[in-house]
Amino acid sequence: MAMTYAGSCAVLLSGGIDSAVVAHALRSQGWDIAALFVDYGQPAREAERTASTRVAAHYDLPWQEVGLTGMSVPQSGEIPGRNDMLIALARATLPGRSIAVGIHGGTEYADCSPAWTTAWQQLIDAQSGGVARILAPLLHRRKDEIISHARYSQVPIHLTHSCERANDPCGQCLSCQDWERARVGAK
Repeated sequence: MAMTYAGSCAVLLSGGIDSAVVAHALRSQGWDIAALFVDYGQPAREAERTASTRVAAHYDLPWQEVGLTGMSVPQSGEIPGRNDMLIALARATLPGRSIAVGIHGGTEYADCSPAWTTAWQQLIDAQSGGVARILAPLLHRRKDEIISHARYSQVPIHLTHSCERANDPCGQCLSCQDWERARVGAK
């Protein structure tokens, strides 16, 4: 998970395990981090906002929210273009900073792939003259590895929220199942 250089970055802090691990890892490496939460009308936005602010407070990170209205968001599953939207909003909201995102391996989503991060890095290079980076320290890690790392590094899993469908965990979606595995293993 090591990044080769440190500077200032915005962590897209959704309040889930992945973004909490990214915030922990980059903070441990000396990055100057600002946390950014995006409300785009997602079903669990209230619980995610609360989790995001709690994780940011735990790591003593400045926290900011940006909102986007008018999207039709499915109750669960893939939201096409979601990570593109998040990166673009982070670039517009906190220009000059690198952008850290909690995408990880083991998924078939195109916006969680090395090719996607490379394409975004090329666009950001054109915009920033090579000063800002896309940081995706979990890109080549599977979810079980991330959970193990979170437990080992004492990432505050109890502060996170990972349900795709609601503010109260449904217990059925993949995100809830991952969170429960992480929580139970953290005891």
